[in-house]
Amino acid sequence: MRTKPTLTIDQSVIEKARIYAKQSGRSLSDLVETYLQRLTSESELSEERVPEEFKDSFGSVNLQSGLDEKAAIREIMSIRFRLPQGIQASQFELSMLFAAKLFEEGLITSGQGAEMLGLSKRTFMELLGKYKVSVFQYRIDEIEEDIANT
Repeated sequence: MRTKPTLTIDQSVIEKARIYAKQSGRSLSDLVETYLQRLTSESELSEERVPEEFKDSFGSVNLQSGLDEKAAIREIMSIRFRLPQGIQASQFELSMLFAAKLFEEGLITSGQGAEMLGLSKRTFMELLGKYKVSVFQYRIDEIEEDIANT
């Protein structure tokens, strides 16, 4: 049985939701229904395992069959920010700077950096030099210890 509930929702939220629904080829009613179904159903994922910053979104994503999950996750996890006026840099250059810094800090591997940028591992490692990041992630004391142990 279908029913038409009356909801009070901020107008700006409704407008954004309509745009999202149109872009995803779904109706606003479908989005709300899917969200409510997931919110109220038993899920394999327990809310206790969901990081705090994602709990507001828990159960709101309806993945379509045949969806490229890696691409979807990459889109969800993408970071968007505004640059000051006058900075002339391409999306690739900014992404490479970000990946290079993460690699330099030891937060990602060269394989992960390459995957972030859609490059081969070799190409990523070659580009690190342009950004003055060494592919050898050893501290001086580690190198000295290795030399002493040979």
